[in-house]
Amino acid sequence: MCPYNETGCCPVGDACQFIHGLVCEMCGSACLNPYDEEQQKEHRRICIEEHEKAMEDAFAEARTVDKQCGICMDNIWEKNGRFGILQNCRHCFCLECIRKWRQSQQFESKTTRSCPECRTHSDFVIPATRWVEDQDEKNRLIDLYRENTSKKVCKYFKPNDPDSCRFGNKCFYRHENADGTPATCDSPAAISRRTRRAHPRLVEYLLDVCSRGR
Repeated sequence: MCPYNETGCCPVGDACQFIHGLVCEMCGSACLNPYDEEQQKEHRRICIEEHEKAMEDAFAEARTVDKQCGICMDNIWEKNGRFGILQNCRHCFCLECIRKWRQSQQFESKTTRSCPECRTHSDFVIPATRWVEDQDEKNRLIDLYRENTSKKVCKYFKPNDPDSCRFGNKCFYRHENADGTPATCDSPAAISRRTRRAHPRLVEYLLDVCSRGR
């Protein structure tokens, strides 16, 4: 196949010793071998896939550019282009605001783990550079997010201390022991119960120390 003809500028034209390809109606490149139907089919298949992907990206961008954060009310695309996609609802927030909301100590955990607008509970927030609303697309994004985070070591987990990460077996990040083996953790609820039982003993100890120091 003549590489110059593919771009439409072969200097020798019909006198060229290489095959001049047919023009693909999708990409406009003269890259289809007139003697190879399989090559033509494969190229057209790839072109159609790329065209569909480009259309999906264009629609995704169109859905994204006018979205406002439900907390700060800024246009997220103009602010920094970072969305915080909630697992179980369609309300829109920038990643910075929804993370601050979920980390707030002012409200109960049950409240901060819920959407600020509809109070639907979501276990996690997915960072994204485009707004995702369709549930199938959101599920694919969630699967990709979980796959990526599972390869990273959890910064809260301490080797051989299964209660060190409060998310326990629900944590997306990798928990491993000092020898590199996967760590077995309980549910966040079980870890929370053990932590609450430990707090009274700590308070009693501190009160005792203070009373003896008087």
